[in-house]
Amino acid sequence: YRQPSRYLCAPDFPPLAGVPTTSSPSTTQSKMNPSPRIPSENSVHPFSIAHRCSIPQFTPAPQRTVPGLLPCTSPSTSPPLTEPAPRSTLPSPTPACPLRPLFPPTTLIVGDSITRNLRFFNTTTHCFPGATVPIILAKLPSLLHPLPPSVHRIIVHVGCVDASHRQSEITKSDFNKLLQFLNSTGKSIFISGPLSPHRGMGIFSRILSLHTWLQTACRTHNVGFIDNFNIFWRRPSVLKADGFHPKKLGNRILAANVQHAVHHSTS
Repeated sequence: YRQPSRYLCAPDFPPLAGVPTTSSPSTTQSKMNPSPRIPSENSVHPFSIAHRCSIPQFTPAPQRTVPGLLPCTSPSTSPPLTEPAPRSTLPSPTPACPLRPLFPPTTLIVGDSITRNLRFFNTTTHCFPGATVPIILAKLPSLLHPLPPSVHRIIVHVGCVDASHRQSEITKSDFNKLLQFLNSTGKSIFISGPLSPHRGMGIFSRILSLHTWLQTACRTHNVGFIDNFNIFWRRPSVLKADGFHPKKLGNRILAANVQHAVHHSTS
């Protein structure tokens, strides 16, 4: 049996004052080399909260931009659409003036489809396919009103459709009314005679009769007459397959004949 040392105090009582206490070797070694402290669940380290609550930050890699292409953006990062700024109200530019001919027109040509390509220097042409004498007479007032004062000559080519109706007396009456109206305009008047057709003897004889009568009627009304019948006589190669309308060469022949008759007229 080993008696307790007198220097050993009970755990429930503190040591007496003035009595030195001795520590065991294990206690001394623990004080010199303290063991690492394992944190408990309830212990809180001042840096542990920041470490656990920190959110990792990532820097996006720079994107390469190709000239001419727009960078791809996600819908969430695209900027909000904004209305375009209102444009400043500028005065509208003044429209350019239309080009005018170097020389004003001096001749008005009115007729049926034969005059479709009848043009020469300083002329204004109005073509009405299938027109008869009454139709041309009804169109003339509206055509003469806007004409410039430089127009002093009127050329009318019509009668082929009227001759095909086989009403010669009505056709002659319509021509007399047309000639009277043209003389009232105070301008130099010319009637372009019909072309010699190559379609059959019936239409050929009726147009030849109209050609002969028009020469007399123009002299009676003191109106110039342009003879186209003899120019196209027995020349089917310058007419189209219908036997009435001139081809490209026929148009040149007709224009040259009309121009020659107008420039060499004594009326």
